[in-house]
Amino acid sequence: MEIKTYWEDLSDYKKLIDKCWSQPPQEMFEYAFAPSEKYPIKFRFLRENENLISAVMIYFLGEKIYGISAMATDPEYQGKGYGTKLMQKVHEEFKGLFLLKVRKEKSGFYSKLGYKIVSSDDKNHFMCFLNNSEVIDF
Repeated sequence: MEIKTYWEDLSDYKKLIDKCWSQPPQEMFEYAFAPSEKYPIKFRFLRENENLISAVMIYFLGEKIYGISAMATDPEYQGKGYGTKLMQKVHEEFKGLFLLKVRKEKSGFYSKLGYKIVSSDDKNHFMCFLNNSEVIDF
């Protein structure tokens, strides 16, 4: 199992998102395919035998503040630890405050990783995770 940490052709990523999400948010693809200087983006891909198993988009909101978006694991591989392994690798590589908006029914995955709910609306939880206490100066 290989976790790639560099930019690659995003066509496999788009196929994975289409496979995993019934209605992917349009802004997700606007970010992914036209990254801005204001919010630079990194992707991390977990592959097994050249097959894309899991992927995540990380965008930079500020110094050591990251947004997590468009996390997806192939449905055939869900529940087997692939998504967890990918996110753990992301947390090892990037130290700071992570923010995300996630559908309520998917929030359990992030809770198991240590994310905390900070707010909610009808459909979503807004969650955060801090893996470096030096990031926030009180």
